[in-house]
Amino acid sequence: MQNRVFGIYSRQHQDGRIDWTARVYRDGTCWVATGFRTKEEALAGQRRLAQRVDSKQLSWVTPRLLTVQEAATLLSQAQVWLVGPILMSLFAGLRASEIVALRCDDMDFDREQLRVAEQRSGQTREFPLPKPLAMLCWMCQHTTPASRSLFVDGLGQPLSQAILHHAFRETCHKAGLADLRFQDLRHTFAAWAMPARLPVTLIAAMLGVRRMTAPGLAQYLVALEQRSGLTTTLPANQFAELSRLIVEHPDAYPPFLVSLFISPEPPLRKKRAA
Repeated sequence: MQNRVFGIYSRQHQDGRIDWTARVYRDGTCWVATGFRTKEEALAGQRRLAQRVDSKQLSWVTPRLLTVQEAATLLSQAQVWLVGPILMSLFAGLRASEIVALRCDDMDFDREQLRVAEQRSGQTREFPLPKPLAMLCWMCQHTTPASRSLFVDGLGQPLSQAILHHAFRETCHKAGLADLRFQDLRHTFAAWAMPARLPVTLIAAMLGVRRMTAPGLAQYLVALEQRSGLTTTLPANQFAELSRLIVEHPDAYPPFLVSLFISPEPPLRKKRAA
C-alpha cells in the first residue's frame, strides 16, 4: 500500500511497519532518499536532498561491468532459485522490478515471445528470448505449478524485490564482488549486446528503451565506459564465452543451469506439433 504526497510516498509493510521515501526531479533525473519513519522526516529529507542536488554535491553511482569470469563466478555461488533472475537480467537486460512481476503466462512459447510489464509506465513490451532463457521459463512454468509467479524464492513463495536484492548481495559477497549491484547486470547486458551483434531494435526492446538508435546506443556505451573506467569494446561474443565456460565446467554450477546451455530447446507444445 502506497500513499504519495508531492514527491514523497509511504509504504505499509505486511507487519504494519510504515516507511517513507522522498524524491527530487531535476532535468529528467529522479533522485531518491529512503528510510524515513514519518512524513515530516521525509519532507525534511526531501528539502536536504534538493539542496544537495542543486549544489551538485551528488554524482552518479559508478556502474560495475562484469567480465565473463566474474559472471561465471557469480552464477557458481548463487542459490538455485536465484540463478534464473540473474540470467534474466544478464542475458535479457530486465530490471529487478520487471523480473519479480513476471507471471507464468507471460512467456508465449507458440510465438516464442516474452511479455514484460513495465513497472514505471504501466505499458508492456514483447521480444524473443535467447533459447536458454526460453528453456528457463519453460522449466519455471512446470516446476512451480501452484504459483502464478514465474520466479519464486527459496521457500516457494512469489519472489519480491526485497528478497531478491538481499540474496543477491549475499551472493556477491561470497563471489568476491561486494561492489556489484543487481542493476549492474543490466549494464553488463548492454555492454555485451553490441559485440554479440544483437539488432539495436532487439536491444531496445529488451532494455525497455524506446526510440533507441545505433548512435544513441553507442553514446550510452561511451557513457558507461567513462563512468565505469572499463571498456565496452569487447573482442568476442561474451554471452557465448560465458555459455562455453558453464558447459566446460559443469561441476561448478547447478545441473539445471548447465542443461540450459546444453539442451536449450523447450519441448514443443502439443498443439504446435499437431
